[in-house]
Amino acid sequence: MCYGSRRLRAQASSRTRSASGSAAGVNFADSLMVGGTYQVKPPFPFTPGLEAAGEIVETGSTVDGLQTGHRVQAVLRNGGYAEEIVLDAAMVAPIFEAMDFVTATAFPVA
Repeated sequence: MCYGSRRLRAQASSRTRSASGSAAGVNFADSLMVGGTYQVKPPFPFTPGLEAAGEIVETGSTVDGLQTGHRVQAVLRNGGYAEEIVLDAAMVAPIFEAMDFVTATAFPVA
């Protein structure tokens, strides 16, 4: 299941890039994490969300091959449900123009 009504936005540093998007994945691992029964247990409070997709709105000065306006998907440790997220460039991959954000968000788990 993908939740597509959130707007994702990230602030970039020199090693990260930003994405503004419209979809975040909702999956079983997220429900386990919120319940404290997943193998990864971030300290509370935290924002769940292991996948997100959107458009880059800003890149850090050391990011190569990605630029503002690129459509991307991201795999995160958590935070995909937040309005604003910081993404490491290594955790983000471009998506095809024909792929919508909801499909792109679910793609890493598929």
